[in-house]
Amino acid sequence: MMWARTIVAVMLLLATCAGRAAGIPQSQRRSGFSFMTPDTQAMQNEDTANPGMLWVLDGEALWNSNAGSSGKACADCHGEARASMKGVAARYPAFDKALGRPVNLEQRIDLCRSQNQQAPPFAYESRVLISVQS
Repeated sequence: MMWARTIVAVMLLLATCAGRAAGIPQSQRRSGFSFMTPDTQAMQNEDTANPGMLWVLDGEALWNSNAGSSGKACADCHGEARASMKGVAARYPAFDKALGRPVNLEQRIDLCRSQNQQAPPFAYESRVLISVQS
């Protein structure tokens, strides 16, 4: 009987937390960009001043480079990344039916490399893997 009370208590706690998480009205939610200084906002808005764009350029080069024993590039299957990959990161983690478990974006990239390019996976959080995600 004690376990039943514990389950009920946990369920009530979760219900209370869920209600509080939804407490900020949509109209009052703000991007982290709005908390940046004007200088940081200007850097983010200008691609030539944003150091993160160096990773994007590296990722673009990797996207178009042949890899693995298949000799395929990511672009061979997925086309132009700016169009085909728009919004993909927001959909991860996602459930993979074949694996029977969720995978994050890094794992999806490595699965695609190993299955379609017959290439070894990138090291976890490596520069190249982060570049491809950019």
